Amino acid sequence: MLDWRLRQIFGPDTETNNNTVENEDIVSCIDFEPSGEYLAAGDNGGRVVVFKMRQENEYGFFHEFQSHQEESDGTHSTTVPEKINQVKFLKRSCGVLYLLTTNDKKIKLWKMSEIKSRTFTHPNKPYCQRIPQVTYGEDTVKTATLKQTFTYSSLPESNINSISLNSDQESFLSSDDRQINWWKFSCEGCFNIMNRTPPDTDICWDPITCATFHPQHCHIFACGSEHGLVTACDLRQSSCGTPVTSFDGPHTFHDPRGGFFTELLHSINDLKFSSNGRYILSRDFLSMKIWDLSMDREPLKTVHLHDHLVPYIYSHYGPFGKFDCSFNCDSTQIIGGMHSRLFQIYSLSAPSSDHAPSFQMFRARRKLPRKVHQPLAPGEEPDFDHIVSQVAFHPSRNILAVSCSNNLFMFHPHC
Repeated sequence: MLDWRLRQIFGPDTETNNNTVENEDIVSCIDFEPSGEYLAAGDNGGRVVVFKMRQENEYGFFHEFQSHQEESDGTHSTTVPEKINQVKFLKRSCGVLYLLTTNDKKIKLWKMSEIKSRTFTHPNKPYCQRIPQVTYGEDTVKTATLKQTFTYSSLPESNINSISLNSDQESFLSSDDRQINWWKFSCEGCFNIMNRTPPDTDICWDPITCATFHPQHCHIFACGSEHGLVTACDLRQSSCGTPVTSFDGPHTFHDPRGGFFTELLHSINDLKFSSNGRYILSRDFLSMKIWDLSMDREPLKTVHLHDHLVPYIYSHYGPFGKFDCSFNCDSTQIIGGMHSRLFQIYSLSAPSSDHAPSFQMFRARRKLPRKVHQPLAPGEEPDFDHIVSQVAFHPSRNILAVSCSNNLFMFHPHC
């Protein structure tokens, strides 16, 4: 397995000084641009910070802009927070960056450009012959321009939980707990492709938690549910968005006192397709599962992450957090965030043994040691205030980005 080492840290040092972290500064989402040259991070304050790759595979600050503001929804008498739920890059066109950002109700398409500074000089000639001469300087001006706004009209309790770009780069989907909508950049409005709104409020239903498009086939998408069900769907006319395959493997935890904790721990937090589109990686609170699209009986692999936290679930009164997952560029490794600044990298190709385990566990922090062998030391309590919720692999290189609180950590393999 690769020996991962911390290479860069973005954000103030609140770990050493024990300073209070403002809620608006907490990183809420991260995403690599398809070529990997750019990396974007959104936060709870509605800001998006973009980093650009410099020399030696290191990233530097590129641009920052305010994407969303807190707004009042007069129709439903509610307040829409500015928190960025997800940010997604489009493929670059003519050197111009486009990215989608979303909060609970609005999806925005931004255009980012980098223009060299210009100086205009007028030659000493008669007025009718004065053609300005343009001189380009070394300095550049970065701008973020709002190109489109997609307003999400739904019930007040339904908020956008995920967005995903189609492989054709002409459309995207958004999901909330009741429905999945398909948006096209060239059209106004959206097409509803899945609706799980119950006809009666007394009927038990399975809310949608996330959705993602297939990386190669623009007519296939997958969605996860609160009950731990992963569903692959087809958009072609013969299928009309109906489920094609459903994946529901054995669960490791069952609450003997009822369904609250069972649903909480089995709810699908995130879904990712492998680069070849054959496998789906799903993440719930306790584990990560890899599914083969051609085999729905059971997962190919289950990686247990939080089984040791089962004794703490009844005594913990705060939120458990939401955790992402990710494949690496060649789909040979997967990563999942954990509590107490921990995250785990699991190798799908390396053979496992007692002397050479197939996983590595790290702690996202400034102090050493960062590599750990067990999640909790004897007598240690789990820290749910500092979780590694966002993780992402570079699309073509062995570079890893994880976020914890208001910090972004970049890990590279040690040569």
